[in-house]
Amino acid sequence: MTTHKILLSAILLLLTSCNAKDNKGVETLEFPFVGNAEISILGDDLILPLITDLSVNDTVIIATGSLDNYWVHTYDKNSGDPIANHISKGQGPSDILGCTYLSKAKDGWKIYDYMSRKVKLYDKDFAFIRMSDKDSLPSLSIDCNLTALQILPSGKKICYIDKYENENLIFDGFIVADSAGYSKPFLNLHDEDQIGPLGYYMQYKFAGSPDGKKLAAVSSPGCYLKLFDTDGNNLILKSSHCYYPLTIKNPEDAALVYEDNKRSFTSLAVTDTRIIACMDEDPDNYGPTDILVWDWEGNPVCRYKSDKIIVKFALSPDNPDDLYAFVTDPERNYSLAKIKCRGLLN
Repeated sequence: MTTHKILLSAILLLLTSCNAKDNKGVETLEFPFVGNAEISILGDDLILPLITDLSVNDTVIIATGSLDNYWVHTYDKNSGDPIANHISKGQGPSDILGCTYLSKAKDGWKIYDYMSRKVKLYDKDFAFIRMSDKDSLPSLSIDCNLTALQILPSGKKICYIDKYENENLIFDGFIVADSAGYSKPFLNLHDEDQIGPLGYYMQYKFAGSPDGKKLAAVSSPGCYLKLFDTDGNNLILKSSHCYYPLTIKNPEDAALVYEDNKRSFTSLAVTDTRIIACMDEDPDNYGPTDILVWDWEGNPVCRYKSDKIIVKFALSPDNPDDLYAFVTDPERNYSLAKIKCRGLLN
């Protein structure tokens, strides 16, 4: 059996396991607790990048996104006022061509430049220190792009991979790497002729637990939540949860598929006990407004409703009820915000 057929069989088995949950393979989002998120807008008429990642420490909010030829931007945690811009776009040793994730290091930051496929180490104020050779990614046995990288506090690395041919996505998925090597890739094939709607379950967002033992990934569109165990350098699919299967009127028109299926996950964060994500459930909505929480068994725990569209969020380092977020409204007025969800991580 060819490698392609083996991978296809594995994915079809995954669908079968999801379908076993009910006749349609769909789970309902019924949360034992539903509350309201309390949102406070920070700053006044901020000029913000399209933020791809957020982090928060005791005093500042740190955001990644291209703005004024810089990749990293800091804001006062309490007022939202801009503080500084860091890390220029460029090909120099201290520069970055493209980044999507921030990874905290012991005394600073590790940032993966996906254009050069290099990990660079910066101090706590984003002054360049050196290339991080020990965090370099291994050579893989398959031809693919190493698109995004998250380096966990344990040193374990989680990498999102994909492959395109003639502008068509062939597969995407994950690998986990540590000092012992790297896992076999977990791949999602995108071959509409053979597996139909599954080919559109893509654009994964992912987050590894701080202890390095678990991984959560969410899809857009289609609303899949996949939970993995990371045993050493092995990546093991633990469960897959399907909430809104795709409606496909014309499989040859990808734009129409996304227009008909605006339900999707956006931002995602995890702790060692909880998974927190934002989801757009209404195809008529502009974007996701609610914060949803699961445990690592995939059981819904709590839900918080809001009146803002939450694009990206980060957990507070000092209050388990608080999030800091990049939010907008239907008129695309972007802001930084503090969001209080009472009992969020209880």
